[in-house]
Amino acid sequence: MLLFIVFWLSLAAEAWACSCMRPANGPVDMRMIREPGTLLFEGEVESLRGMQNDRRITANIRVLEVISGSAGKRIVVETARHSAACGVSLKAGTRMSWLVRKGENGAYRLSLCDQLFWRHHEKEIRQKLKSGK
Repeated sequence: MLLFIVFWLSLAAEAWACSCMRPANGPVDMRMIREPGTLLFEGEVESLRGMQNDRRITANIRVLEVISGSAGKRIVVETARHSAACGVSLKAGTRMSWLVRKGENGAYRLSLCDQLFWRHHEKEIRQKLKSGK
């Protein structure tokens, strides 16, 4: 029994990693949005890569509109496979607004916490970007 518990915990280690802070109720600090490597855009998932046992998914995204930052017509985004590891569930053909940041390896990273932040503050962020604040 002890061996089973140790084995189970070793598989579930990544499940304890994601804990997003609740979105702040005050005004959004736009410095995060304007950081180099941060990209806000509307896009569509064209294809996904990642084997069933992989912990990460790689998505090829067609950029439909850049909201903030700069991007070409297509980008590659990585996310954890499971939401418990701060991953975002993706399907080919899905269109959505994205908040991604470049990671140390140069690839864009998509996290559940950033997406929740974006969804909570989208209206305010869009207004501030439009007004140049």
